[in-house]
Amino acid sequence: MKIKMIGVAVFLVIASSQGITLSCDANSPPHCERREFPAGEKLTFRIHFGIPIGTITMEAGKTKWRGQEVYSLLTTSRTSFPISLLYPLENISESLIDKDTLLPVAYRSTEKIRDEKRSRLIVFDREQEVAERFHNGVMHSSVSITPDARDALSTTFYYLRMGPLNVGESIFVNVSTGRYNIEVEFKILERKKWRGRNIIIVESTPEGVGLGSFFEEGSKVQIWFSDDKYRLPLLIRGDGALGLVWIMLINREEG
Repeated sequence: MKIKMIGVAVFLVIASSQGITLSCDANSPPHCERREFPAGEKLTFRIHFGIPIGTITMEAGKTKWRGQEVYSLLTTSRTSFPISLLYPLENISESLIDKDTLLPVAYRSTEKIRDEKRSRLIVFDREQEVAERFHNGVMHSSVSITPDARDALSTTFYYLRMGPLNVGESIFVNVSTGRYNIEVEFKILERKKWRGRNIIIVESTPEGVGLGSFFEEGSKVQIWFSDDKYRLPLLIRGDGALGLVWIMLINREEG
């Protein structure tokens, strides 16, 4: 059974890093409110596709990009035993975010399947309003972008956790893949109790933003957030090729 985990992390949402305070200004998203996330947060998820098939770890930190310090949102996805015997896969994805505007300056990923390795890079040129896409170090395509364009990873990693989620409303985000742009709608469906916790359920149909074959194209994907100051992504669920896919938070660490 071929299971591609590239893009799985796109709709897993973690906090910003190293004591980032997400304050509101002219460059902030329209639903922004002041929110400070725990420093050095690391989340671990288990992926279920009928049986457990893999894990995802998600970490926030700081790194350098072209000589400038930026925020880093790093995700590592791996298949686990016994799936890894048939389909050993590791995917590392990273969104690099400007510390002042909180907009991504680049997105990069490396995927290794058995002995095959491939890399992808998207560079956001904010001055020229262009996103450039590279495959294995070679320029592949470019596309004009809106001033607020994001990669899908940074969009959900902190964007939905920045501000209020009001039931019955939608949040629209401009996402660029470096080949094309798409406006993604996130619908805030309901608040309810789940396993003794207050949660908020957000739903999207993220066609064309990099989910690969993990979720069915056009499948509705739900994110179940904790309804508290942490806004933790407790559960992500959607339809896969062979049934329902569950991605569940199993551990949270603070640095």
